[in-house]
Amino acid sequence: MFDSVFELEARVIGAVVGGGGVAFKDFDLREEDFSFPSFCKIFLILNELYEKQRQFDVFAVEYLLRDDVQARQDLWVAYEMGGMFPHLVSGWLGFLYQRASERLVLQVSRLLQSGESVEDKMQLVDDLRERVVRSQFVLPDLKFDLQTTLDDILNPKRALKTPFPKLDDLLVGLRGGRLYTFGARPAVGKTLVGMQLAWGMSKVHSVLFASWEMSKHELLKRVFAQELSIRLDDIEQSNLSSVDKQRIQGLIVSAEERLLISDDPNMDVDGLRRFIVNARKTRSVDVVVVDYLQIINIKGRFQDKRVKTDAITVALKRIAREFDVAVVALAQLNRGAKEDDYPVMSDFKESSQIEQESDVIVLMHRKEGEGDKVENFEREAKGLKLVKNLMVLDVAKNRHGATGSFIMTVLGHYSRLGVH
Repeated sequence: MFDSVFELEARVIGAVVGGGGVAFKDFDLREEDFSFPSFCKIFLILNELYEKQRQFDVFAVEYLLRDDVQARQDLWVAYEMGGMFPHLVSGWLGFLYQRASERLVLQVSRLLQSGESVEDKMQLVDDLRERVVRSQFVLPDLKFDLQTTLDDILNPKRALKTPFPKLDDLLVGLRGGRLYTFGARPAVGKTLVGMQLAWGMSKVHSVLFASWEMSKHELLKRVFAQELSIRLDDIEQSNLSSVDKQRIQGLIVSAEERLLISDDPNMDVDGLRRFIVNARKTRSVDVVVVDYLQIINIKGRFQDKRVKTDAITVALKRIAREFDVAVVALAQLNRGAKEDDYPVMSDFKESSQIEQESDVIVLMHRKEGEGDKVENFEREAKGLKLVKNLMVLDVAKNRHGATGSFIMTVLGHYSRLGVH
């Protein structure tokens, strides 16, 4: 569950700080539960603040750490990893106590061979037994859970606006801890929508785009096209005017460091978790976009593709909840239905778990616009591919709000959707 002892201790300290002192003494934490000096020091400060005023916050702790640069840095890393999850601390404590017990076993084994008195050795053994028993199970704290629920009501999570206002009207923006699945048949434009969403949101929020299908250079070419209205085929053919080159250079200079792109085709779900953990040591991560769900790697042997896809879906939902990020998963729909039929949720390729685990499902479908009929008649006569310049986005499931659909124009040359 935790990649390292540091992550475990950081999450516990961060969650305790985020709780502001609620049920602090009920946790029965001790300094020796932490192996990292910074966390030991932070815990002692929390204990001191609680004894004086029965509450604390991250800024009070930071002030008291003003002379210790490393401890201040570790405090904010811990707060970033656990500060928004005080309700999960009871579950994490069992793991922390177990690690502390393992360290105590080593200490006792060394001390039992030392020249200490028998009474001192027996006391150490008693402490160890009590610690191990305590680590086996931690009861949920109802009062603490009620208090944190009230805090969530009074201080609701911020809504993250997308580049699609009509989508925001239905969803009221994206929210951390939720899985948003955007499904479409092949060649409809999953990556187009995902990249436009990621780039647009990265102007305000921190976004990670994890691609198992395209390289980051292919994705960023689409950013140039959509943001600067430069035709994508001109970019692909290096047919750029001097003005276009200057505009691209201007975009590069002005770009904010809020979009991270990972294009490692060998990365698995655990690697994605580690990527998020490492990224959050230096910045926040608000949104994670994955392209696309059915080709993500996951450890384990799966003879049935359905079982593998189900496992990936569950893992992405866990990532959303664990890191309190909005996970946007692009997913492929079956080709089984007729191409012109509107997709339904049961069309998700090789999985029924997607429909169950997703908080929101958006089904995407291409169709002809009124102005395309004459052109398509001519193209069909020549045996050419028909034009479908409209995209229907259907919010087919919304666990927390309204459903409904809307239409956008597909501006394929510029790799983006426009207002219809």
